[in-house]
Amino acid sequence: MAEVFLAKRPGPEGFEKRVALKRILPHLAKQTDFVDMFLDEARLAASLDHPHIVHIHDFGVDGGAYYLAMEYVCGEDLAAMFRRAKELGAPMPLVDVVTILVSACEALHHAHERGIVHRDVTPANLIVSYDGAVKLADFGIAKSQAVASRSHTNAGTLKGKIPYMSPEQARATPLDRRSDLFSLGVVAWELLTGKRLFHRRNELDMLRAVQMCDVPSLRTVRKDIPLPLAAAIETALAPDAEQRFESAAEMGQALSAWLASTGESPSKVHLTATMARLFGDDAARRRLAAVNTPSEQTEANIALPPDEPSEPRLWPLRPERWIPQIAMQLHLPPPKMPPLRMVGPLMALLLSLGGLLYGLKSPHAHRALVGAGLLAPAATTATATSPATAPVMPPVGASPVLVPRKLRLDLTPPTLQPPLPPSRDLHGKSRRHDRQRRKYPTGV
Repeated sequence: MAEVFLAKRPGPEGFEKRVALKRILPHLAKQTDFVDMFLDEARLAASLDHPHIVHIHDFGVDGGAYYLAMEYVCGEDLAAMFRRAKELGAPMPLVDVVTILVSACEALHHAHERGIVHRDVTPANLIVSYDGAVKLADFGIAKSQAVASRSHTNAGTLKGKIPYMSPEQARATPLDRRSDLFSLGVVAWELLTGKRLFHRRNELDMLRAVQMCDVPSLRTVRKDIPLPLAAAIETALAPDAEQRFESAAEMGQALSAWLASTGESPSKVHLTATMARLFGDDAARRRLAAVNTPSEQTEANIALPPDEPSEPRLWPLRPERWIPQIAMQLHLPPPKMPPLRMVGPLMALLLSLGGLLYGLKSPHAHRALVGAGLLAPAATTATATSPATAPVMPPVGASPVLVPRKLRLDLTPPTLQPPLPPSRDLHGKSRRHDRQRRKYPTGV
């Protein structure tokens, strides 16, 4: 929906500040739905002021395109931390994971108290700076009661990432703050186990798993997780919203209680050491050096995508997307569908087998196989006609019935020989020459 650039905000006396500049894509700037979502994000984010939420510095329009100047966080998101920890073969320490979760709970509670439901709590929207600061970003699909009257979600339309949706969000039912707690519980489950919770073959199976809330026990996947910590995470992952925590603050208190029982407290020092272990001690310096290096491409030679309509909601070539939405509109469970990419090859295989069988049954193919020695010839031995199979003669006086003979196409037809040419009368010609010799014995 939007693209993000790193920019500098100049000021007097050489003052400048790095900001993240978010701009709506040019080919979407003419569509009112995307523009309204971008404006709603700017209004909602501007109303939030919390140390664990990305701040908004400015909002405006330039060249007919809206932009949003946000706080630049020099760090990595949880998705990058998850991948890096998996590459190193060492999961993140429990203290660091709980520290991140407590900070995310504080940010969500601040937004929930102002009537805002984030609806997109994912590892990509939780950023950890290289100095250990945790930030919640991207309120692009967040929903508030203040803008619900104008910017509402149509029935059966899904917004958000399926693996991190709550069951009620996957069913396209009304949401409250407890939906964000389920999404945060999914993030916590994956950070603690190093595995994907709702990873399936396709989006349809993934959506079905989320709706059915197929969540294995945390201690069955990783046995060294303490029981109080596992209980707090599984409470957030309860299928029924009534069984979850009432607020993000309550969830944060449960996590902080376990952290205090270990003698630790949420600390940026531990997170800074973990970031250095994952990405290197000089990660921040390398990031800023790469930013300050001028790019070879300029805005003049960057090819922007052409203006084209966005993908329709009911795309005919992607039934795994629109069939579940139709089922949800009818309040039906999602149907089980085979992989549609296998239908074409299977149909081609069946047609090929049918053509092969039909060809083998033809007499020409039979004679060719017999001639090549690949098939035994049919038996030609005559059997005596039994009385039971003797032909029935028609009664006397009845009109004869013509019965066609059975064609034996498997037998080789007799060789046809052309007629001989007419023979010449050589004897008559010889007698004529004899008479001439007798008449003229000395020759002419």
